[in-house]
Amino acid sequence: MLEWLDRYRRDSTLFQFTTKSLRDFINPNHILLQIDAEFHFDHLVKPLEGKYCLDNGSPAIYPEVLIGALLISAIYNIASFRQLCYVISENIAFRWFLFMTIDDEVFDHSTITHFYRAHWQGRIRSHLCWL
Repeated sequence: MLEWLDRYRRDSTLFQFTTKSLRDFINPNHILLQIDAEFHFDHLVKPLEGKYCLDNGSPAIYPEVLIGALLISAIYNIASFRQLCYVISENIAFRWFLFMTIDDEVFDHSTITHFYRAHWQGRIRSHLCWL
């Protein structure tokens, strides 16, 4: 079973001597804030739980993060996964939406490619279409 994603980590303070978090720098009307408030990707993870191994290989990227990245790609019409990773590294709203802090390293584009080929084209995409 995949461990739960730490949803509160993204709202921790940005730097040691400030009370501001990443969310404080995002426009309150931003579309990703609205999506985050209305939709949770938790139920999309259940079909994928058996595909993740906790004690073998490198640490997994949470499925919610990768599905969120694909959603960002669709909303902002980013055609390349390499370009997607680049804009995620630069955009505070994208980082916040993907549960990343300012210090987190953005995953490699090949991670999204593998996820897309293995899962998105099948069960997850059809499951998302019914929402």
